Amino acid sequence: MVRKLLLIGFALSWAMYLHSNANPIIPIILSEIKPGITDWRIELINEVGFDNLDGWRISTLTDTAEIIPGISIGLFVVLSVDSLVDSLSVNPEGDVVGVIWPMEYLPIDEIRFGNVDSAVIAAPLAGQTICAIEGYPIYLDNTPTLGAYNDFEGAIGTVSGQVTDSQGSSIADALISYSYDFTTTDSSGYYQFSNYACWCNVHISAQNFQDTSFSFQIYPDSTVVRNIVLQSAEAVRPQTDAVFPSEYFLSQNYPNPFNAVTAIEYDLPEPGRVTIRVFNIFGKEVVTLKNEHQPPGHYQILWDASGLPSGIYFCRMGAGDFVQVRKIILVK
Repeated sequence: MVRKLLLIGFALSWAMYLHSNANPIIPIILSEIKPGITDWRIELINEVGFDNLDGWRISTLTDTAEIIPGISIGLFVVLSVDSLVDSLSVNPEGDVVGVIWPMEYLPIDEIRFGNVDSAVIAAPLAGQTICAIEGYPIYLDNTPTLGAYNDFEGAIGTVSGQVTDSQGSSIADALISYSYDFTTTDSSGYYQFSNYACWCNVHISAQNFQDTSFSFQIYPDSTVVRNIVLQSAEAVRPQTDAVFPSEYFLSQNYPNPFNAVTAIEYDLPEPGRVTIRVFNIFGKEVVTLKNEHQPPGHYQILWDASGLPSGIYFCRMGAGDFVQVRKIILVK
């Protein structure tokens, strides 16, 4: 889930600024929101260093209100209903909060939450705020920092559960990818990980089982229990000539970019020797993942690159006259 920034219809002076700067920034950005009908708070960060917010407006799904002229600001400004010319409410169940440049009509920054279309985060519970830090997903925080830099204290949740097959048997070493990290199940099929209190996308894969994915909200200082049942790959793809892959194919690894472990899948339409090798950007082979004769079918390899430095690598599959290469990005 990516924060939606609407950089539309800027004033001419700001367009000139963007044109003349190699790394332009949003001048006023939404940093933290405490929803409420009358007791809401909205924290803005003054990236450029404006002296005031004259002419700026705050918008929601139902209203738009101008900020009272003459309010002096520093790096942070925390707005309330008393900061606006007209009354405005932020629906605690879901809303779209935006900040609008003077003389323009669309927000240059907005956050969608709760029960609205394209929401990037759930509605916060009592005492929680919605927080944004550049480079991280929008998250919920149990310890608001209105008027100061956001942090992750009180903003981490836990996810745990069991991974089993349709008969209830535990699946060990299943790869569970989430956000930009991963974990694996232990010998009893149990997994657990901690993550920002954000909307989390999870992908689960295991040898000889169908992959599955799901998404859900993680809440701070709480645990979400998600038990996962994987269906056997053979249940939908019996090993008969009719269902063998029709062509050679090397899939893009996932996750990508990855931290330490990633899954590499490939298809063989006929029996033969297959090689799966990984090279660095200088063309030097760093590992041979597969070099053997295999029957036709769909295969998966889990590559543990924890001993290698961050960077770009290339995975090369060779089988007979077939060659295919995929770019892999390792980030630590």
